[in-house]
This record gives sequence, C-alpha cells and structure tokens, in this order.
Amino acid sequence: MIFGVLAIVFFLLTIFMIFIFWNAFQDREKVPPVISRLEKLYQMRGELLLNLKDLENDLLLHKVTSEDYEDLRLRFLNSASDVYKEIENLEKSDPFLNAVSRDVANHVR
Repeated sequence: MIFGVLAIVFFLLTIFMIFIFWNAFQDREKVPPVISRLEKLYQMRGELLLNLKDLENDLLLHKVTSEDYEDLRLRFLNSASDVYKEIENLEKSDPFLNAVSRDVANHVR
C-alpha cells in the first residue's frame, strides 16, 4: 500500500518537474530575430570568404580561366559587400549590439 502511494507521488513529481523544465527550455530557445538574422549573415560571410579562397586556388590550378575568375570574384565581392553592409546596419540599429560592437572595437585598438 505504501509503495503504491510512493509510486504515485513519484510519478506526479516527475510529471511536474518535466513540465517545469520543458517551459524553461522553451523560453531559452526563443532567439530574437536580430540575433537569428546576424547568425545567418555571419554564416553567409564565412561561406563567401571560403568561396573567394577556393576561387583563387582554382585560378592557380588552372581550373578556371582568368575571365571566369574575374567575373566570379566580382560577384563574390559584391555579395560580400552587401552582407557586410547588412551586418553593420543591424549592429547599428540594435542598441545592445551597437554597444557590444563599440566595446569590441575599443578593445581591439
């Protein structure tokens, strides 16, 4: 009898704890849209820089012609410029990100 009551109490406590932790983790997963967009932009920036590096290697290995190299290089640089501008605009538009950017810039100098 006592084991049955203890089992029910244990079961109810387990359900209660799962509910509490589930709600806590749900709130943690909500990332502000600005941060989510910045993460995507940083990923795009990294991919573009890798593409530029690969393109240079392809030119050295004669996998692309000089004309194709210049065309692709300009496309990658224009895309990278757009990404950098958007990152800068997002960082300036958000007060927190703006403060962090200023602190990092001051620390790096």
